[in-house]
Amino acid sequence: MLRLVTPETVRPNTIEELNTLVSSHKNEDVIASIGEISLKEDKIIVRDSSYAIRPSGFKGLLQHIKMPLGYASSIPNDLLYDSVNRLTSKTYADSEVLLRIQDNELRAVLSPNYVPLDTTELMKHVSKAEALGLKPARITYDNDNILLSMVTEAEVKAKQVGDISKIGISLGTSDVGDTPLNAGAFLYRLLCTNGAILPVSFAGGMSFDQKKANPESIWSIFSSGFDKILHKMSQVDSEFLIRLEQTEVTAATFIKAKNKISQYAGGRKVDHLLKEMESDILDKDAKYTVFDIYNKITESAHRQPNLQDQRSLEMGAGELLLDFASLKATN
Repeated sequence: MLRLVTPETVRPNTIEELNTLVSSHKNEDVIASIGEISLKEDKIIVRDSSYAIRPSGFKGLLQHIKMPLGYASSIPNDLLYDSVNRLTSKTYADSEVLLRIQDNELRAVLSPNYVPLDTTELMKHVSKAEALGLKPARITYDNDNILLSMVTEAEVKAKQVGDISKIGISLGTSDVGDTPLNAGAFLYRLLCTNGAILPVSFAGGMSFDQKKANPESIWSIFSSGFDKILHKMSQVDSEFLIRLEQTEVTAATFIKAKNKISQYAGGRKVDHLLKEMESDILDKDAKYTVFDIYNKITESAHRQPNLQDQRSLEMGAGELLLDFASLKATN
């Protein structure tokens, strides 16, 4: 298997720290034909230049030459080089791709039609969120993706469960096509500093397809939607966590909740968590409420070292809220 370069996931404490990190990189986009690309000694060669390779870049290259990642990961390097170079130089030589490079590392291989809605541009619009009174609750950055959760002073209180949540917005985008540019309603629990991202269908959330986006207008639409989300969230009733606690989990309820979470979050850790709860509920006859599931999912999201796993779990928690707590505005 190739030696790939995996960027570190960091959690800056302030917007200033995040902005410094984002602006510290040297980014370059190159349009090339696949025939100009080859692999050699853990590097990708593009014309006369060589670059180290990130996992996202390697995955993107394999997708464009239609080689399964599992196969590429299982064969010796000499066979991998030979197979990839044969496909790039012959079968797919005439196809064009967009190569996204950062600090001399290939981080993405995308369609030339890809519309960059990048982390550097997102940072220019964070000031508009701050002007609405939003402050960072959690920031996650891995060089290629940003997940920025910001909250206001407004609180949603659920006294019965001794829980207080702040309302806010979750902002995110990807430089490598992992996720679309998005803004969604966010709930941040002060008791445990866990969060949930509500579906874009709730409270005016936004998500933009980077194959269809119009970059001339998209950022204006994006930042002008922040106050709409906050206004909708300010109307949320304060009983939603209580309704979660009052909803006892049956076998049918758990299957429904499991399916909801699985739409967004996967992997061994999530599967283990769901199987553990399923065993308690179905085999041990433990008394679970939907609040218990929500709590375990958000707690697991908080511990995730991977940005995409964290986001997926927080979105799964948001789906639980919308579906089981009948989350709604008061007027």
